[in-house]
Amino acid sequence: MSIAHSTWLILLSAVFVGLGYGTFMSNGQAVTVKIVPVHRIGVATSTYFIALDMGLGFGPYILGAIKEVVGYTSMFHVTVVVALLAFVAYYFLYGRYVGTEKDLSLKARAEEEQIRNRKRNGKLA
Repeated sequence: MSIAHSTWLILLSAVFVGLGYGTFMSNGQAVTVKIVPVHRIGVATSTYFIALDMGLGFGPYILGAIKEVVGYTSMFHVTVVVALLAFVAYYFLYGRYVGTEKDLSLKARAEEEQIRNRKRNGKLA
């Protein structure tokens, strides 16, 4: 959007924005559910959607304030920086651990197994 000088570039950027939102919402929820034990899925899902709603609510307000200071073009550049920072944070906080001993989903499954074993042995009601 920051370099769009014609209608077709704006429409092309809208396609990418739509793909990004659609992909992020479902993938974000899938990752959230995957890294918690089964008994915490409800809390994890609600926390994810609260954070998502806050971002969708406060984001345009903050971007509007940024637009007033630096203009539309620079505002869109800021959104690119934020998206790249989010990608880097995803990698360092989650992505690089997938399939390793630090994988959060493996830890969640191990916790579930411990709970099941305690229930089988009569240690949990």
